[in-house]
Amino acid sequence: MHRAAAEMAQLLCENWRGLGGAETYDPMSYFGSDLAIEAGYEGPTPPVDFTLLGVYKITTDGANYYAVLSWKDVSPGLRALNVVVAWDQRGSGTGDSGQAYKSFKLTTYTSVNQ
Repeated sequence: MHRAAAEMAQLLCENWRGLGGAETYDPMSYFGSDLAIEAGYEGPTPPVDFTLLGVYKITTDGANYYAVLSWKDVSPGLRALNVVVAWDQRGSGTGDSGQAYKSFKLTTYTSVNQ
């Protein structure tokens, strides 16, 4: 599951970066038919000082992952893009429901026209 989360994070991050880190990026527009992705779910919190772009549920191989996309302008013309993909680690023995969430985090940078 960790490998799948890492691959999803990289796929989302690179696709978003390829579009110049657009504030209107919607992964469902690019992966809707190739990837089971839905918007509007809860997920891990974005890093401090980042602007939330969206939270998505991605289902693959019978497992649910939750992707949180956020961005931050770190300097004029440079934007950090952050993707966190979390998954349910069943049977870990933590939390009220016996579930703990693990996550994979990836940040990349892109130039933006301001």
